[in-house]
Amino acid sequence: MNISKILLVDDDLTVNYFHKRLLQSFFDKDKIETCLNGKQAIDMLTNMKETNDKEDHVIILLDLNMPIMDGWEFLAEFHYLKEELKFSSTIYIVTSSLNPEDKNNCISNSDVKKYLSKPLSKKDIELIIP
Repeated sequence: MNISKILLVDDDLTVNYFHKRLLQSFFDKDKIETCLNGKQAIDMLTNMKETNDKEDHVIILLDLNMPIMDGWEFLAEFHYLKEELKFSSTIYIVTSSLNPEDKNNCISNSDVKKYLSKPLSKKDIELIIP
């Protein structure tokens, strides 16, 4: 599996900066993209569907609470979009939410691989790397 892109989807610029720096110790910085909401992420994935192939893999680190399109709305859109994508992807929820209902909803969503708490650690990144 070729990890072609790591997509950080979070409206918190400080968290994005920290996570990007952490990810750069594992991945080339050109593979790491940031989106400030779910709409930007859906648009990016849609644009990638023609340029990436089935050997490519995108890891999506998704926050739940964002403006314009939150993580839940992203997951609903992605559910239909994924059928059009040539590449594979894995979604990890990365949130500061303490709501047990959020965790349960994520765990029961077949598009979500794992529920992680902010901020990510090196150990979390090691779990994400296939």
